[in-house]
Parts: sequence; structure tokens; C-alpha cells
Amino acid sequence: MVLIFMKCFLRTLLFFILCLSTVFADPLQHGKYFHEDMKLDLTKYYVSEKLDGFRGYWNGKELRSKTGYPYNPPKWFIENLGDQPLDGELWIDRDEFTQLIPILNGTENPENWHKVNYMIFDMPNIQKPFGERVEYMKYYIPSLNLSYVKMIPQEKIQSIDELKHKLNQVVAMKGEGLMLHHEDALYGSGRVNHLLKVKQYDEDKGRVIGYKPGKGKYKGMVGALIIELKDGSIVNVGSGLTDEMRKNPPAINEVVAFIYNGLTNHGKPRFPRFKRLRNPSME
Repeated sequence: MVLIFMKCFLRTLLFFILCLSTVFADPLQHGKYFHEDMKLDLTKYYVSEKLDGFRGYWNGKELRSKTGYPYNPPKWFIENLGDQPLDGELWIDRDEFTQLIPILNGTENPENWHKVNYMIFDMPNIQKPFGERVEYMKYYIPSLNLSYVKMIPQEKIQSIDELKHKLNQVVAMKGEGLMLHHEDALYGSGRVNHLLKVKQYDEDKGRVIGYKPGKGKYKGMVGALIIELKDGSIVNVGSGLTDEMRKNPPAINEVVAFIYNGLTNHGKPRFPRFKRLRNPSME
């Protein structure tokens, strides 16, 4: 009886701790995806490279992930970051994403933090339009005098052709994409309209051969489609499915298209997302 009580108590305590970590997670802003049909006045936006790393939020005391998880960097990495909150990306270099993972999760020698750069793209507590925050960062970030803390360059563009050219340049250098940030926007919380991701996607298609069950709010529905590609490899695609599709998914043997961002070290599509149903007879 005592053992059962202790198990129940520990489970309740763990649930309470998890709830607290969610409640006190930092209210970061996140971007939406850019589409040409948005018809934006691009002259009102700053463009910067979207670095392929992990979100790093310095709240003046701790360095946290986008979900509020506290990183555990060496003392030297954070002791001189100052008391101003910083929003940025923990990043090594283009196409070096997999090197970063064991460093941040603590399975590598802490000395490897010397490989990590903290690339700043915003300062949340500066309650001024983004254009003014850019000018403030140009002064403030260098004043920290830390070689591994840098401001991500923010530039202005004039047209969609210029944006496409810049995106092609970044992708050719194995970069992930671009970010667009409206010059008049204040720092927001959650998914905001003034911050947009601009990416080039790879696309593939495959045959649905099964389903993975959903969890949490998708319990009783489809969590992901199990898709067989033309080379026989298997990909699970859950992102991009609507609630209706999770209730009534594409049938077995139906062909679907998905988009992804390059390949993993194992040759699998990275970050696959459902795009649409395909009709093989029309191709």
C-alpha cells in the first residue's frame, strides 16, 4: 500500500513539475511560412539567413530552448551575456546541425561548446519597432565583447526577385533559408504574422502502406502516414495533416506528396510534411 502511494505521489509531483515548466516557459515569438501569393510590400521587411541550429533564449539568468528547456552550457559561455534578454540561434556552421545535438544534450565533452556560436536575431525586451531594435543590436551585441556571440546580419530588399536570388545563394551554400521581419513590428508571443520563414523545399511522393496511431489530442486518430518511397524506403509523415485527414486518412495504396528539407545522415527525408494527394494517372 505504501509503495502504491509513493508511486502515485511521484507521478503527481512529476506532472506538477512539467506543468510548471510549461507555465513559466518564455513567451517567444515564432514565424509563419512565406508564400508569394501573400503580396507583401517587401521593402518594409528585413531579411536575414535562417540558421540551421537550435533556438537559444537568454532571459538574463538562464539559456533556454524554445520550449523552455534549460541548456547546461559551461559557466564561461553565459557568465558575460549580460542581463538583457537575447533571442537567437545556437549554431556551429551550415550543414553542421548533427554536430550540435550531442553538445547541447550534454553527451559530449563540455569543451566542445567552444565550437558553438550564439547568433542573435532579436532582443525581446526592447519595446521598439524591429527596425529600431536592429540598430540597437548593432551597438549592443559587439559591446558584449564575446567572440562567439554575434548578430545575424539584417538587410533590406526591394523585390521578390531579389528575395529569390538571396534564397538561392543561401541554399547553394547549404543554408536552410531566410527570415522576413517587418520593420514596424514589436516583439510578439507565439505564432505571429510579422515574422515569416522563406525556404526552398525538396519534394517526393510515395504510397501509403499503413498508419501510426495518434497520441495526446490525436488519440483515436492517425498520428502519421507510413509511406513507402519508390526505392523501397519508409517515411513517416505526420506534420501537415489536418484534423479531418487524421480522422479520415488517405487509403492504403493511395499516393501522396510530401515536402522535406534535405536528407539526414542516414539518407532519410528530413522534416517530412504532408503536401497533397497525388493522382499517378495524371503524371
